[in-house]
Amino acid sequence: MKSIASLLLSFLIPAIVCSQGLYEKGYFVTKSQERYDVLIDMYNLDKNLEAVKYIESYDEKVKSIPVSDILELSVSDFKFITEQASIDTFREAGEKIEPAFESKWLFLRVEIEGFFSLYSTYLEGDEIFLFSVDNQKPQELIYKKFIRYDGKESVNTMFKKQLNSAVNCPSFGIRELSNAVYTRQNLIELVMNANTCTDNSYSVFKGMNTSFFEFLNFSVSLGSSLTSVKSVSVVQGNEIVNFSELSLPAFGIEAEFLIPPSNNTISFWARGDYLFARANEIATFLDVEQEAILRYEYINASLGLRYYLKTSNNTKIYTDLGYGKSFKIDQGILIDYSVKDDYLKTEIPGSINASLAFVFRNRYVLESRLLYLNSGLKEDENAFENVSHTAFLFNFKYLFKSYYK
Repeated sequence: MKSIASLLLSFLIPAIVCSQGLYEKGYFVTKSQERYDVLIDMYNLDKNLEAVKYIESYDEKVKSIPVSDILELSVSDFKFITEQASIDTFREAGEKIEPAFESKWLFLRVEIEGFFSLYSTYLEGDEIFLFSVDNQKPQELIYKKFIRYDGKESVNTMFKKQLNSAVNCPSFGIRELSNAVYTRQNLIELVMNANTCTDNSYSVFKGMNTSFFEFLNFSVSLGSSLTSVKSVSVVQGNEIVNFSELSLPAFGIEAEFLIPPSNNTISFWARGDYLFARANEIATFLDVEQEAILRYEYINASLGLRYYLKTSNNTKIYTDLGYGKSFKIDQGILIDYSVKDDYLKTEIPGSINASLAFVFRNRYVLESRLLYLNSGLKEDENAFENVSHTAFLFNFKYLFKSYYK
């Protein structure tokens, strides 16, 4: 059991440093007014981009286009435009308090589009926000650090005055502006309120939605299992009976939560597998050969950690490791010997399980899973047998929604 855990962890730990593409259908328009409907890599769209990666189909090679050549880009809930904007050219903290605006062409992420619009971009490593009214040229909302005459650092929060002077609405007042902070979420709320207050429609582009349910997925699996149930004498240490190579149906359901900062490479999962078997075997008990009948039926519930590794633009593999608890149905695992007067009823303790799987087109999964149950003793004080149970499950799994998130 320790060797299995060590083997799986040896794959999981170094894999965390890897990354994968997140391709979704979208389009971009070049400055020559040509539109391309492609699959765009979502990864790092919310960062300071220099180029956008894309593929024309799942079977094509990855291409890239510099953002300086893009006029407009839209994918999922992202939208970007290239626009001439007015920005502060003095970015380092100094004695200069007031901004020095200069017009530049920028690749802007659209946060809100409406009568009052909000944009964001990166300049010299810092994220800045820009604001426009009625499709006019965007202007940077100023949040500027400076050095006071006494040598201490302070901040010019001119963005509050900029918003207040642009929005002529009684309910868009001093209180909410006085408490405003220079963050994406707060500025989005302020600009949404500005549009609502003045009865203007607007659209919000949230990008990769980080709400809990956006990263939660469910799947069902159907397959077969190769099962080994072995009984060993506690006193003599010899094998009494071994039920093996059973090919049985297996059913499972799973909930999976992808960890947002991991770029779809790491997830937590919880699953339940229903397993049952009926088999006969010849056992040697007290030097007498006799028939042993195996009957078991239980549900194995597990929790674990999974790692995804991209192998191509439309395929991935994953490996995971988990620990679970089995819950017996009826009598759980039961072995009936023809000569003995009683049954061997085993307890069903915790289980170690691990899997290796191939994911195709982000929705269809071929999975092999190892399930090992710890030994269980007969349920009375005169027990003389240990029973171990190992199952290899081979499943076809269907994800209810495709992954990029």
